[in-house]
Amino acid sequence: MMKQIAYISILLVWGCNSLVEKSVPLGGEFYIQDGWLAFSSKKYEEADKHFNTAIETNDSGSVFHFLSLVGLGWTHIYKARMIEETSTNGYVNNAGKNLNAANNLMLNMNIEEIIFDLNAVYFNGITDMYAGLVLQRSYFAKQKSANENAWETTNESLSDTVRILYEESIDFSIQLESDYIFQHDVELTYNDILVLRTENYLILGNIEKAILSFNQIDFDQLGFEVDETCEQGIDIDSSKLIECLCLVSHNGFCPFQDLIDECTLETDNCDANAICTNTDRSFTCTCNSGYSGDGTSCTDIDECTLETDNCDVNAACTNTDGSFTCACNSGYSGDGTSCTEND
Repeated sequence: MMKQIAYISILLVWGCNSLVEKSVPLGGEFYIQDGWLAFSSKKYEEADKHFNTAIETNDSGSVFHFLSLVGLGWTHIYKARMIEETSTNGYVNNAGKNLNAANNLMLNMNIEEIIFDLNAVYFNGITDMYAGLVLQRSYFAKQKSANENAWETTNESLSDTVRILYEESIDFSIQLESDYIFQHDVELTYNDILVLRTENYLILGNIEKAILSFNQIDFDQLGFEVDETCEQGIDIDSSKLIECLCLVSHNGFCPFQDLIDECTLETDNCDANAICTNTDRSFTCTCNSGYSGDGTSCTDIDECTLETDNCDVNAACTNTDGSFTCACNSGYSGDGTSCTEND
């Protein structure tokens, strides 16, 4: 009987110890992995819970804490995209807080203290953090500017806050390599970063850098066809850049193409002495009266030399910029187009 009691006691002790071991929380890396699995399956609420648990589980300032913040930041960005969020106090704003915290943590991280096995994971996390900041800053700027067609915004209308957000998005994008692919959504590649950078430059009014950025896009990787002139590279035609950027941003079809008014946006290439007229998907340039040319280059017409003026025979014709003047000769009076001899 005593042996049976002793045996049962041993079983009870062993069983209790097992229960204690099973109640110990799982490692922070487990929640991060599960967070990304949920993220890749577009289960963003679930991913949110896993990353938050990882943040609570891991030591503040650790690599896993950093990775948890990055994951949570990306989750908030995708939650915002899913509901087409427009509020400036929602998921995108929260994503900025998460990614900013990750960035600050990274800047204060002692790389020498990171164990070798975590080096690759950590540096991949840094790359994903930069990519997340690119998207978050640009998205937040659009929300701040309250402009549905942000790429159509003129740089004069930007507030300092919005301008800084676009500039930061550009700065973070420069940290990424040309082979970047977001491992948790392989449809997001460096091409998307370039499109966003081009858009940001365009909004800021830096046409030259916008064109340079656009011309770096790998059109073979797009998965759809666009106008051949876009693929051949854009030189200084800013209106063509807007059209091509719209095509690339919307899988080869620009839904706003017939709404783009290059004349109002001042993205046309008309001469200063020409009139810009908006047309369906394009525009025309016509030299002002008194000038000749194709509209993109206009030169003054010398009406006096060409004798196309309407000065009186007893008047002197003087050419001016875009026009001419008539002045009655000495001994005559009038407005120059009609001169009568003085008595």
